[in-house]
Amino acid sequence: MKTGLLFFVGGVVAATVAKLASRCPSARQLAVRSLAKGMQVTDKAREQLQKIKSEAEDICREAEQHAHGREQ
Repeated sequence: MKTGLLFFVGGVVAATVAKLASRCPSARQLAVRSLAKGMQVTDKAREQLQKIKSEAEDICREAEQHAHGREQ
């Protein structure tokens, strides 16, 4: 119950601050740059996660092949 209320209040505060900041050109520019940087970081994180996933799949595939080779 308290967590939901905190999220609600936080959302109201964030919306109010965003509305006030959108009226200030420099604050808006800062927000746009920050969002763009956040998007770049997210894209890089996705790429790294995909590389990790691919490597893990390769390791699993090799382990399965190795295990099947020993069974025969």
